Amino acid sequence: SHTATATGKEAGTATGNDTVLSAREQDLLKGMIKSQLANCWRLPGAGGGAEIPPVKLRWSLNPDGSLNGEPGVMSAPNDTLGNAAAEAALRAVRTCQPFRLPPDSYEGWKDIEWVFDPRQML
Repeated sequence: SHTATATGKEAGTATGNDTVLSAREQDLLKGMIKSQLANCWRLPGAGGGAEIPPVKLRWSLNPDGSLNGEPGVMSAPNDTLGNAAAEAALRAVRTCQPFRLPPDSYEGWKDIEWVFDPRQML
């Protein structure tokens, strides 16, 4: 059985992920995350979304797909629209948990960085 403590080069290396998952697996995971997020994501305001700026979030997940701590905003425009976009993205992540993702590739999705871009997500 695996112990929870990561040691050596595994610990905390964001670049270590590409050795764990193939590009195809990563694409598959991205698709799964995207479709789940799309169901939870409600854009702010009445607009079609084109004026909503992209925001980047980061969050960590437990093996059961539930959030491990609060999601954080990595980048968002510091204005009204940016704040609204960030809030909508945060709400989507909280609403979507638990994420349903393949347990055997947990290493590949325990830490997620995601750009919420209306032009790509909708």
